Amino acid sequence: MRYYFKSTFNFLLGYFFLLFLFVGCKNIDSAKLRTDNNKVFQKKLEKQTRSYLGANNKLSLERCIDIALENNLTLKTAVISEKLAKLDRKAAFSHFLPNLQLQASSSATDRPFIMKSGGGDVQFSDQYLKKISLNIQQPIFMPQAWYIYAMRQKGEDLSRLLRERTEQMIRLQVISSYNYILSLKEMDYSYIEELKESKEILREVSALQKKGLALSSEVLKVEVLLLSRENNIKKNKRLQKLAKADLLRIMGLSPILSISLDSNQGKVLEFPTQEELIASALLNRKELFVQDLNIEIAKDQVKTAISSFLPNIGLIGGFSYNSDSYIKYADVWSYGVSGIMTVFNGFKNVNQYKSAKMRRKEAFLTQEDACMMIILEVYRAYQQLEEINENLLLAEKQLKAVEMEFSELKKQREKGIILFSAFCKISSKVAKASSLKTSLKYRQQIFSAVLLNVIGQK
Repeated sequence: MRYYFKSTFNFLLGYFFLLFLFVGCKNIDSAKLRTDNNKVFQKKLEKQTRSYLGANNKLSLERCIDIALENNLTLKTAVISEKLAKLDRKAAFSHFLPNLQLQASSSATDRPFIMKSGGGDVQFSDQYLKKISLNIQQPIFMPQAWYIYAMRQKGEDLSRLLRERTEQMIRLQVISSYNYILSLKEMDYSYIEELKESKEILREVSALQKKGLALSSEVLKVEVLLLSRENNIKKNKRLQKLAKADLLRIMGLSPILSISLDSNQGKVLEFPTQEELIASALLNRKELFVQDLNIEIAKDQVKTAISSFLPNIGLIGGFSYNSDSYIKYADVWSYGVSGIMTVFNGFKNVNQYKSAKMRRKEAFLTQEDACMMIILEVYRAYQQLEEINENLLLAEKQLKAVEMEFSELKKQREKGIILFSAFCKISSKVAKASSLKTSLKYRQQIFSAVLLNVIGQK
């Protein structure tokens, strides 16, 4: 019998050892794994992008913002962090609930436990045994757990604020990228008019060169100008593609697909004074709410460090059952009070208390620095918006001037007084001035959104 148990034990030990080697030492083909994951990612990304873009791939600003808030990867990460903080708070609350542990075992020996006594054999236990035990612990006085739970509550609020701030930043990114694309698209008009002007100049200069009234170098210069303006159009097209790719990335979609955008004629916002904007930012910015919570968490850390000097008290109880017939009482209840207090741990708790106090000071300084940075951000955004408004006013005046000049030259052109190339030149100026005005309007929308963002509004 003993030999049988020994051989069985050795067999099971060898079996589990070989199983461990097979599972733990299995090689992974990293190239195949990367290939498979890449196929799944690309297929999923393309399908998701098609579902959002629809048939015509045309999006409005509001639709882009909605897609980004629903699908942006950074925002999804922030949402997960918020959920994790909520779970951490719930886990911290478990320290106040009773702790129950149930244990059960069944054992057998090939023969009963027998000892020799007085020249004979005496049995001390049954051959087959069953044991069941239930232990209960209920915390009563655990100050450290209280402060840890308070910190987890503030951590949950902090993660919510960070998620809300992430939404605001994503909204700003979409608005900025969207209007930047439209401003680049508007420049196409002026570049095309400049190209027409260059072609007409080249035609006239070439005609003069054939008559001996222009040098070959002059024709070459115009050809260089024509090529330069063709490159400007190509460069602007590439910038639009890159900007659209960036917008798609912000929305969590495939950057390589093509989209078209509706024109964004946003309202011109009226802002209060710079001082009022700074006051609003100091009251509404999510970062300052976060800093406030960081200070409160630092205070709780000091309290937690102090609580390490205090005892932890709890109630303990238990029930045990043993099937051994040689025991007089098979069922046993136990109960009492448990108290644990750290007397000396190498000054660890003392140094933790000092460290917590330093972190509290650090949190106050970080908050002051954040306030200063926010004031600077509001000041900078306000000045930039003022500059854009001034440039826009100038661009409107310039457009009126060149339109008036164009109207006058148009009459002269009808009478045959000026060359067509000169008329194309002023037409190019009108297109350039018009594109500049529209581009500045889009930039005005961008910096208005920036100013709203830095004062903590959507």
